Amino acid sequence: MVLRKKTPRKAKSAGRSKGILHWLLLAFAAGWFCNTYAGTLGISDPFRPETTVARVSEPTTAALPPVASPKSQTIQAYFSPRGGTLNAIIGCIDEARSEIVVALYVLTNADLADALVRAHKRGVRVEAILDKAQQTARGGQVQKLIDANIPVRFDTKHAIFHHKFAVIDGATLVTGSFNWSAAAEKSNAENTLIIRNNPDLAAQFSQAFAVLKNSSTAASDR
Repeated sequence: MVLRKKTPRKAKSAGRSKGILHWLLLAFAAGWFCNTYAGTLGISDPFRPETTVARVSEPTTAALPPVASPKSQTIQAYFSPRGGTLNAIIGCIDEARSEIVVALYVLTNADLADALVRAHKRGVRVEAILDKAQQTARGGQVQKLIDANIPVRFDTKHAIFHHKFAVIDGATLVTGSFNWSAAAEKSNAENTLIIRNNPDLAAQFSQAFAVLKNSSTAASDR
């Protein structure tokens, strides 16, 4: 028979304490590592299961450089309902001399459609891109543009074509939340900026329009 030497109780207790301390140190180190580097490495923190670290995907549209403000630039803000936005946009369209491009989610406001037709008839080049739902939208004014031989296209690439901007004569920009609809003028809470005499900023929107145009379908191809 082999007799095992009994370990004193104090030695056992000390061994357990060292083991517990060892695991506590490991847990602390792991927690510090996850808290410090989880975001960088794109991993989740196991010590905070209620939170996850999501990977941020690369943008599909590159950010554009900031644009300087010319001394001659003017910026005017409008707020709806009934804050003068409709008349301000019509005024910009009526002042156009050479070109108007519009990218719109909706076009159901007859006054704005009529203004575009007037501009076209006096020799201004007018182009429009709209959300595909405008092909059959109730109260839509798109057919009025098509009948006037204004080039109209429908976005077919994106889930929703949510733009609301117009570039006029390559120097004036109209943009904001204001849909070109009767409701936007009469009952919705909306905002609009009209930025004049900033060709560099207008050029960025014109370039965006050109890209959107390439991924859209002409009304004549429906």
